[in-house]
Amino acid sequence: MRIALDVSPLDSPFITGVERSYIQLLESLKVSSGEHEFFLVAPERPRHLPDLEDSRFSFHAIAPFGTKSFWRERGVPRFAREKGIQLWHSHVQAIPILLDVPKVATMHEISWMETGGVGDEGLVLRRRLLASMVSRFADHIICVSKRTRLNFLSLHPRASQKTVVVPHGVGGQFFSGVAKCNDLTPSIFCLARPFKRKGLENLLRTFRVYLDRYQSPLRLVIGGPKNKRTQDLQELADRLALHDRVSFPGWIHDSELPSVYANSSAFLFPSESEGFGLPLLEAMAAGAPVLAQNAASIPEVVGDAGILTDFQNPNKAADDLHRILAEREAWIERGRKRAECFPVDGPAKTLLALWESWAR
Repeated sequence: MRIALDVSPLDSPFITGVERSYIQLLESLKVSSGEHEFFLVAPERPRHLPDLEDSRFSFHAIAPFGTKSFWRERGVPRFAREKGIQLWHSHVQAIPILLDVPKVATMHEISWMETGGVGDEGLVLRRRLLASMVSRFADHIICVSKRTRLNFLSLHPRASQKTVVVPHGVGGQFFSGVAKCNDLTPSIFCLARPFKRKGLENLLRTFRVYLDRYQSPLRLVIGGPKNKRTQDLQELADRLALHDRVSFPGWIHDSELPSVYANSSAFLFPSESEGFGLPLLEAMAAGAPVLAQNAASIPEVVGDAGILTDFQNPNKAADDLHRILAEREAWIERGRKRAECFPVDGPAKTLLALWESWAR
């Protein structure tokens, strides 16, 4: 079977959960894809596209008339005809509407619906339009969690028969027993882009209550790409007298993440809206107990392997943080078992079976 994969999402400035899950998918396909041919397409080679070194995988730059504008509509249909493409798969919502082969789109989240609008992540109107176009023109829609599927179908119920849930897997590098760094000051860790829905203000307030209540030496590390909200968070930390207890190191390279998770006393996830929440699995796999917001898809991912709390209530969240640290070893064991339920090659195996049933 000849499958075209839209790899343009891998040209993002930073690797976050969406990009990491796509890289894992590509690498897993290399191991389990049999005789299928994969045509990786984008306007130009994405900066994070891995070198798969396999003759079944080939990259093709599609920039009709030397421009990226509307490249899917202007260049993909002709490319698909020339190469005999039998199915198109996108790891995001965007699909070439005019393409006359089965088109698969991926819904990662509908956060703007859960949080009443998240303007700091792009225009809500545009995101509504993309979801509507997917519901009409995609032949099949992959949702990364049951929660994402429910949200999508609440907006577009007629797309019910098109949708299927395929959860992410967690990379093996997070299970690899990273050596502990005993000379570091103990810290708790959070990984999030500083968007409004990520709940980082509530996290800082929770940490202040925790320090006051339990006199802990812990530090808080909030990793993730910086944006204009980062300065606001730093100012809030200063107002809460946390300037010497909180750090914002910025984006953490993928090669460093397993060690950062493994050397954290706990992983905190205060996000109020997630389509999945891949860092939760990564932290559990690496041996960091998880304290997370009881919202959106988060309970679906964490199960009973972490403590679900309410960071909007800093007093409760602070007490739950104290509890998970006191019971740390038990939560580490439960977390690792939970992470093992999401094998890294799971999405590839599921998608291959689906693609074979959908292709013409």
